[in-house]
Amino acid sequence: MQTITGLPALQQLTWGDPSVKIAILDGPVDLAHSCFNTSGGNLVPVSPGGILPSHAVGLAKKHGTAVCSLLFGKPGTAVTGVAPGCSGIIIPIYTENEDGVYTSASQAGLARAIQTAIEKGAHIINISGGEFSKYGDAEFLLQQAIEEAYKAGVLIVAATGNEGCRCRCWL
Repeated sequence: MQTITGLPALQQLTWGDPSVKIAILDGPVDLAHSCFNTSGGNLVPVSPGGILPSHAVGLAKKHGTAVCSLLFGKPGTAVTGVAPGCSGIIIPIYTENEDGVYTSASQAGLARAIQTAIEKGAHIINISGGEFSKYGDAEFLLQQAIEEAYKAGVLIVAATGNEGCRCRCWL
């Protein structure tokens, strides 16, 4: 993390503020990971209806934990995040079964997760996901949730994909 231009100077000014709430919509997070000090209660897992966290340590949990650590990893641990002093709302949108079969949230499930983040007071929503689309349009419920976030002044930051393709993607 220290190789990011300007990050050390920013961290000299602030490590984040607990009044700033960042929602992580990703896989479940291993809150027992050594980079998190959860004794302060700044990372709160939430499970909106229909989205259940995985109990197995698989790809979904590893990815969710990795993304969360990039933001909330405590100084002096294996991963120092960019905003470890902020509060995190952990909302799993990916699950795995016992056989390691990975399932992504539907667009309706993602819309519910966004609305849950807004209800929980998120200022920023980080979404590690998207779906290929011929036209790049989201379903109505997801469009509504994104509009609700915009009207509430909530910033949505979303991954654009890992495939390196020149293709349309919603969100």
